[in-house]
Order: sequence, then structure tokens, then C-alpha cells
Amino acid sequence: MPMTQEDIRTHYEKEWKSHADKATLGQSLEYSNPVEDVIVYPMYRQLACDVGARIDGGRVLEIGCGSGRWIRFLLDSFSPKVLMGIDYTEAS
Repeated sequence: MPMTQEDIRTHYEKEWKSHADKATLGQSLEYSNPVEDVIVYPMYRQLACDVGARIDGGRVLEIGCGSGRWIRFLLDSFSPKVLMGIDYTEAS
């Protein structure tokens, strides 16, 4: 049975309440969820290829990196030469 908008909202609310927004010791970087694993990550991998993004061997700056989940995605999916994430909030 496909996930509904309500299923997705409920999942995210539960996860936001149970996970810290602070990436400490890499533990928060490893966090993922079924929606991102099955839908979002493959879509972004394909989008990067479709637009000709030079991530492999390139220099990548992620602005607004938050807890660093997308940093983990980039490291797991590509091989950037330099990868840096910055965020305005101290917790990030």
C-alpha cells in the first residue's frame, strides 16, 4: 500500500521528535528514513546525472546542511574531491 501524505507527515513528526538536530560523532549523519531511501535519494542521484553536475572529483559546498544527512548522501553516492557543509545554526 503506498504511503499517503498523512503517513509521511506522521513519520517525519515522529522522527523529528526522536532525533537530535545536532550531528555528533557521526551518529546523526547515519540517520535515514524509508521515504528518502526509496524515493528521494535515487531521484537526486538521477537528477545530478541528468543536469551534468560534476560531483565526482569536484568541489561541493552544501549551504544549510543542518544535521548533515545530505552530506552523508553525497559521500555515499558520489566521490567529491572536496565536500563542505555550512549552516547558520550552532546546533548544526
